Amino acid sequence: MQYRRPKLKSLDNKENQHTSETPTQTRKLFRKTTPKLLQPLQMDQHISSREPLTTKVDGLHKIRLRTYVSTVENLMNDNLLKLIPPTCDGTTYSIGQSIGKGSYATVRLGTNKQGLKVAIKVYEKLFLKGERLNNLVKEISALKALNHEQIVKLLDVYHCGSTINLVLEYCGSESLFTLVKQHRALSKDYAFNIIHQLLKILVYIHEKNICHRDIKLENILITNKKIKLIDFGFSTIYNSITCHCGTPSYMSPEVVTKQKYDGRTTDIWALGVLFVGLLQGSFPYKGSTEKELFSKIRNNEYTINSQDKDVRVFLGQIFVLDPHHRATARELLQCDVFRSL
Repeated sequence: MQYRRPKLKSLDNKENQHTSETPTQTRKLFRKTTPKLLQPLQMDQHISSREPLTTKVDGLHKIRLRTYVSTVENLMNDNLLKLIPPTCDGTTYSIGQSIGKGSYATVRLGTNKQGLKVAIKVYEKLFLKGERLNNLVKEISALKALNHEQIVKLLDVYHCGSTINLVLEYCGSESLFTLVKQHRALSKDYAFNIIHQLLKILVYIHEKNICHRDIKLENILITNKKIKLIDFGFSTIYNSITCHCGTPSYMSPEVVTKQKYDGRTTDIWALGVLFVGLLQGSFPYKGSTEKELFSKIRNNEYTINSQDKDVRVFLGQIFVLDPHHRATARELLQCDVFRSL
């Protein structure tokens, strides 16, 4: 008698398909004022897509699923511990209220055992995958390599359950963004004083082969007219970068056109945008949509209210489409306007 194989159910059968669809995730890292909710990792989408099934089974099946999830989480934690080794166990610090929130992390006010204030940047391990994990590793490496009185200092790193916490120097709460919001616009002398400080900081980090890639009003804190550069979440080695990230209004032409670029030149372009923001309380490149904004940047169509010669000469060295002809931080420090500072 001839043996007949049993018919297999088609994989296209709706019963065998996941009910939840995985959204396509892009690798763009553009920071926005109100970031979208982060999508869960693929592992969690896979588990959550089967979640309704767990309500229909009992006993051993549930135990096996929980064991599987626990095993995966332990493997992820082991991997994170190797990539980001802790420098303390975290009992030294207590965490308080939130004082800031970015696209990928929340910053909370903390204190050490002596009562000294610190800023604790909290990353959820759940979302640390791929480019985001690489960025965190680069951020820690950059902060460890830098030692400048006007750059935020990394004090400790520790793991705490589902989070990785970066303990940073507390630098106050007033940023250039809040300063401009209060005063609408700053005087030419005050704005140039701030830019002079920022250029000296950029000279230092660029000579360390590091670029910031997210120079903006919100990432510079100020106390008694002295600034501190914070948030190195997008920092990297500057040469031949292909990852296009940053805040849209501050992006340079080579970033919006998705070319390979030198991160130092993008820092200088962003500095020019920031300078205009200090002077007139608005950005030089504007658009009602991101597409329109990027078109203005590509064509170098900017709006500057000031007719001051020093301002025009200074910005003329920055807003240059060809990054190879854009002035460096050290070259800009030689401008006549800084000689009296």
